[in-house]
Amino acid sequence: MQGQINYQIPKKSLFGGKYGTDLTFNYSRFHSIDKNIVDEAIINGTPYGTDGYTSSFFKFGKELLYQDFGFDITRKLNKKWKLALSYNYIDYNLLLLQGHGEMVHLHHISSDVTYRITDKHAIRTEIHALFTKEDMGDWAYAMIEYSISPKWFFSIGDQYNYGNDLDEMKIHYYNFSVAYVIGTTRIAANFGKTKEGILCIGGVCRAVPASYGVGLNVTTKF
Repeated sequence: MQGQINYQIPKKSLFGGKYGTDLTFNYSRFHSIDKNIVDEAIINGTPYGTDGYTSSFFKFGKELLYQDFGFDITRKLNKKWKLALSYNYIDYNLLLLQGHGEMVHLHHISSDVTYRITDKHAIRTEIHALFTKEDMGDWAYAMIEYSISPKWFFSIGDQYNYGNDLDEMKIHYYNFSVAYVIGTTRIAANFGKTKEGILCIGGVCRAVPASYGVGLNVTTKF
């Protein structure tokens, strides 16, 4: 289940400012499949196989897999500055989704600030903070990007697990990257340290191993 509401506070109003203010509210919730085991799948009192059940289309399973409530505020302050703020509360079932750990409850806040130097040159910064009592504790992330539109992008970032209970696990994950755009093709190279986990880009998530080194990524549209 997922829903989103978008609203723009009108331009030239008290809270809308000169250019208007965009608000986004979203909520999503995912459960396991509701399973009613059929008699043929039960052997000696234990269910076997993956196809031996029926499921109601409109009924949720008992296990909560993921829940997310959040909102975003985006506002163009003037011709040079643009600001975006966001907050999310997330429940993430680490045990069922990744096979270890427990249910993680976390708060995430972020800011995204862009300063346009000229029509082609801009500096953008991101600051993120994640707070949780479970898993590996609190995290912080900061990134600064310099872009020469529409071809070049350069960035430096650091992800820091400062809230880990183990001092030896309070690690900085530095990353340096450069990207070049040719038409519909984007070529990006990066150097740094990557934490093992789930990486989501553009709504597509994949498992990534821990790594330290150089990476190259090419994406294109047809």
